[in-house]
Amino acid sequence: MARVYDIRKLKDLSEEEKTQLLKDAYDLGFKYEHDYHGCSQAAFGALQELFSISNNAVFKAACGFAAGLGASSLMTCGALSGCCMFLSMLYGRERDKIEDPDGYRFIAYNACNKILERYFQEWNTAECKEIQKIKLGGKWFKLIDPEQFQEFISLGAHTNICPDVVGKAAMWCVEVILEKETHGK
Repeated sequence: MARVYDIRKLKDLSEEEKTQLLKDAYDLGFKYEHDYHGCSQAAFGALQELFSISNNAVFKAACGFAAGLGASSLMTCGALSGCCMFLSMLYGRERDKIEDPDGYRFIAYNACNKILERYFQEWNTAECKEIQKIKLGGKWFKLIDPEQFQEFISLGAHTNICPDVVGKAAMWCVEVILEKETHGK
């Protein structure tokens, strides 16, 4: 198990501790996807564990975003969706303040956009299907289809391909949180 970090104390971390936090985020994201699958919940769950922030309803809500929405592979990477859910949980507007006079939704939008930028730097896309093609030699799979899912698994997708994507997404999410908590950006 990774060390648990207090978000309110991130600004007090040494550079060595920040480096360890990023490594822990990657490792935990990798482990969750490798062991449990479902990239959106894997990313969200890893971040929950890393920061000891439990919210079962939001974790459950992340389920359907896996593998490009409903395991279709046709939309946004589920790990990106899970990370954006986590950032929105931290920085987004609240239900009882839906008017959002302080502009919290824009804080969440900006945080999520920073991870999206990392996806484009790494893969030039945020779409599950396109990331699969990059990582699987031009092939992509509609994971809701049992036969395609089995072929996807046989290629090692849950051994190291998707865990790497989730690990990177969790690490990028933590980079955004570190920036926000240490520099207020």
